[in-house]
Order: sequence, then C-alpha cells, then structure tokens
Amino acid sequence: MRGLRLLPIILLILTSLSLVHPQPTIKFYIYGSHYCGSCVKTLSIIIDIYGEESVVFYEATNSTNYSIFTKICDILSIERRWPLTGVFINGKLIAIVIADRPREFWEKFKEYDSSENILRVYRTVYPMLLNITDVEKIITVHKLLTQQEEINGSIYLYQKKSVQEVVYVIVLASLADSVNPCTFSVFTALLLISIATMGKRRMLSIGLAFISAIYIAYTLIGLGLMSVIGYIPVVKYVVGIMAIVAAIYVLSGIARGKSTTTEPKILKSYISSRIRKAVSPLMSFIIGMIVSVTLLPCTAGPYLVAMVVLTSLKNQMLKLPLLLLYNAIFIFPLILIVAGIYTLAIKVKSVKIWRSKRIILLEATEALLLLFLGLYVLFFS
Repeated sequence: MRGLRLLPIILLILTSLSLVHPQPTIKFYIYGSHYCGSCVKTLSIIIDIYGEESVVFYEATNSTNYSIFTKICDILSIERRWPLTGVFINGKLIAIVIADRPREFWEKFKEYDSSENILRVYRTVYPMLLNITDVEKIITVHKLLTQQEEINGSIYLYQKKSVQEVVYVIVLASLADSVNPCTFSVFTALLLISIATMGKRRMLSIGLAFISAIYIAYTLIGLGLMSVIGYIPVVKYVVGIMAIVAAIYVLSGIARGKSTTTEPKILKSYISSRIRKAVSPLMSFIIGMIVSVTLLPCTAGPYLVAMVVLTSLKNQMLKLPLLLLYNAIFIFPLILIVAGIYTLAIKVKSVKIWRSKRIILLEATEALLLLFLGLYVLFFS
C-alpha cells in the first residue's frame, strides 16, 4: 500500500526532472538523390538512430531543390556534393555535413552542445571543418533548408523500388538484350571459324571461354555504370530518352523493311579480325573481353536502362545478385547455341540462317521492350 502511495510522488519527481533536462529535438534536412549510394546510406543510418520523423529528404534532381542546394553551397563557399545534410537541434541550425559519415559521427549529435552561435560545416576537402559565425549567412541557410519542407520534403526517396518490381524490369531488359542480332552475329562467326579450323570439341571450350568473358566483362561494366549513375542522377533521363529514340529508330527501320541493329562496318571488320585470332580458350577469353566493350554501342540500350533501375532498388545488397541475373539471361541464348551445336549436331550455318530469317522479329521484339523500358524509366522509375 505504501508503495502505491509513493508512486504519484515518484512520477512527479521524474516529470520534473524531464522538464529540467528535456531531450533535445534533433532534425535532419538532407539534399541528395535516390540514385546516390551515399545519400541512401546516410538516410538509412539517420532514420535508424533518430527515426523517420526526424528526417526531411529533398530530391535534388528536382530543379527547385537543386537551385536551393547550389545556393546553400555558394553562400557557405563549399563543394557541391551530395548528400548535404543540415542538422537542427531544438530548431537551431548547428551543422552542415557534406557526404556520408560513419554511424558514430551521427550519434554524437545526441550529446551536441548547441548553445554556441556557431555553424560547423564538415567538408570532404581542406579545410575539413569550417566554423561559420556570420549570423546573416546562418539565418539565410536556415531559411533555405526549411522553406521547402512542406512542398518538396519527404523521408522517402520517391518510393524506392521493391525487389519484385525491379526483377520484372531486369528480366524484360535482359530478354531484350539477349535477342540482339549483333550478339548472335558475332558469336556465330566465332563458332564457324573455330569449327572449321579446330573441330567441334575445340569449339566447345572456345565458345564457353568467350561466353565467360562476356559475362565477367558485362558484370564489371555494370558495376561501373551503377556507380556513375549514382553520382550523376540526370543520367536517368538521358538513358530513358535514348532508349525511346533507339526503339523508334529500330521500329521505323522495320517499317521500311530495313535492319537497323547490325553493327557498323568499321566495328564489324574490327570484331571479325579479332575473332579470327581466337585459336585457344585463353585467346577466346581475352577477345571476348575486348568484344564486350566494342559491342556496347550495339547492345547498350537495355543494359543502361537496367542499371538505372537497379540504382533505385530499396535493398542495396541485392544490386549485385540482380546484375548477375541480368547477365545470366543475356548469355543464356549463347549457351543454348553452343549446347545445340555440340550435343544435337545443329550446324552453325543453320543458326545463321535461322537468325537471318527472323532478324526483323528479333529487332521488333527488342525495340518494343526497349520502348516500354524507356517510358518506365522516364515516368515510373
């Protein structure tokens, strides 16, 4: 009974203490992009520590937000780099942080002394720390950071894509890429030369070495593209427009009864000269790596679209597995060709004839898928 009587007194004391030492209200205003890996990392860490309600995220590819972002950088004479995070404690701007930081850095703001009238700017170039005492500058930056909150601020990065949605797009893009006539043309030429000079058994090892090289090269290229897209968000729009233009160009060629996806003559002669040197699995692998790069102008459309979509994935850890899935689907028809020639006695010339008869169908399939993907990237990604 006595304990129950003391309970109100204890609660009153605790309430009084909380009023004397209230917990500071910490809020973060972030300028960045959902295509920027560092931005996603920063957002995830801050939300994990302080909760979603403590974050306002400005998508800096929005023209209004980008203009404000550049103004802030110019006022403070700092580098224009994402993410740019403004830290507020009890409504007071106390820090500007450029780029991503470790978790320990963000946790220190819980114990931060906000009584000083100093705006600390944490940079990535020398000097690494600026102490801004100009009151007019601090007030201006404060207003710029908070004025767009109700209009353009969100803790969500334009609803980053779910795994299921991204998988659908990756599969469609890789299917479009896998039926590209350029790839069939180069690969069947390699198999014809290897069978004619070294026989079917040798053809198997040379063909598999070539396919392995393409798989590895495209994976490395994909990783590079994703990192570039992450830091240059406008690439998304360029890729979307390029995909639509390329699709319309191919479809217009089909309407005229003309193939448009065969590789240029200069590129074709260069590739042919390299293929003739593929007399061993090692040489075939090396040439496969080279050809992967030279074929990019012919196959880049679906691949670029896929890389853009991968950068919008919620779960960043799934980027590599889905990239590997894309490339596996891309090379699958080539594996079928090798297997068919080696085990089912299918002639390479038959494959070339089959390709020639259906080249319009292959091009139309690729173009329609590419058109869909381009529209998706522009309006739904």
